[in-house]
Amino acid sequence: FQAEDGIRDVERSRGLGDVYKRQECSESSVKKFIYISSTAVYGKDLPKELIKEDHPLKPNNAYGKSKMLAEEEVLKYKSKMNVVILRLSMLYGPGFDKGYFFILKSIEKGDIKIIGNGKNRVPLLHVRDAVKAIGLSLENETKSGSIYNVSAVEPITQEELLEMAAEELGVQLTKKHMPVLLVKFFAGLELIASYLTMSEPKLLNEYVEKISSDRQFDMYRIEMDLGFIPEISIKEGIKEMVEYYIEKEYGEKEEEKKEKEEMIEKELSELEVS
Repeated sequence: FQAEDGIRDVERSRGLGDVYKRQECSESSVKKFIYISSTAVYGKDLPKELIKEDHPLKPNNAYGKSKMLAEEEVLKYKSKMNVVILRLSMLYGPGFDKGYFFILKSIEKGDIKIIGNGKNRVPLLHVRDAVKAIGLSLENETKSGSIYNVSAVEPITQEELLEMAAEELGVQLTKKHMPVLLVKFFAGLELIASYLTMSEPKLLNEYVEKISSDRQFDMYRIEMDLGFIPEISIKEGIKEMVEYYIEKEYGEKEEEKKEKEEMIEKELSELEVS
């Protein structure tokens, strides 16, 4: 779970002191430390305006709290080495199966429900744009202790996002709505069932909050300081994500089918020989 990843982040950031002590005793030194944080540090109950980096941190889950604690540890060393914090929004793209594949499969089967009124803004960030932001942080001179939001600039609502994915899947979006609290209730039941069956839950409250919360982040600082502008449009990124889903979901099944057919042919040929 992401909370566990966050706890490991805190432990690793506390190890920054050891890094600093070692670099004092060596000829080569760490010139810059970039910490990958998350917009989860702001929490989910946010005002309508664009959220800037100086907005109060009020994380409402274990993952966001662990990221906030890790940031505090990192910033303790800003006078000793150049540290930069990147607060990434909702990452997506090839390699990010968890959560997204469940949504895409639900759209495909016609089971998806728009959570709430669907008008909330979803702050996506393509993985290649995240890599670009990290690269620019390394290449450019930055003031130690700098913090940057990293997100897509173009706003997109939950409903628009689901419609876009449905279009790429070649299906009609069933525009049925469900209250946020009811979806969270079902997510809780899913979690209990996963404990009992020793399986991984497909729906988590964390996913529900991500897709149903209204959030949009100010990108002025990173654009001015580092020249960062996202390159992957939401439409392009969703198209790529759907293609990745189809390849993984159906391509692997076709591969398995081919392997079985080849095995049957081999067994038949061995029987003929005998």
